[in-house]
Amino acid sequence: TNRNPHKLWTLARHYPEYHRDLKNLILLSTIPARHSTKICPPCHNPTEDLVGHLVTRCPTFNNLRQTVAEEIANTLGVRTMARVHEQSDERFTEIILGAEITEEDVDPAVWNTFITSAARLLRPLATMALKHA
Repeated sequence: TNRNPHKLWTLARHYPEYHRDLKNLILLSTIPARHSTKICPPCHNPTEDLVGHLVTRCPTFNNLRQTVAEEIANTLGVRTMARVHEQSDERFTEIILGAEITEEDVDPAVWNTFITSAARLLRPLATMALKHA
């Protein structure tokens, strides 16, 4: 077993102003991707993966997804944004929730900036998902 703390917890120790938002990403990543069908609270569409649906498909969060895409492009670069966006919905969700980006080489300091910004931007989505998961 890995005895090291989750990398987002480690990051939260260095950036306490992002503690709550990084904690939300960790909590979201623990919600099973597949479970019984639920109705998405904001858009009322059925889904088996509420977190994945909110991150990738829920029309309620279209503007938020656009803002996150801009953040990816601004922080990680257009090439990395394109590589991240061409991944499956499941992989895209993993990356947004803090998984290592293996599709491109990303400097750790740049990734830290990206994930803290993404965590802050995803606060309304995280609140919705954690309330209804």
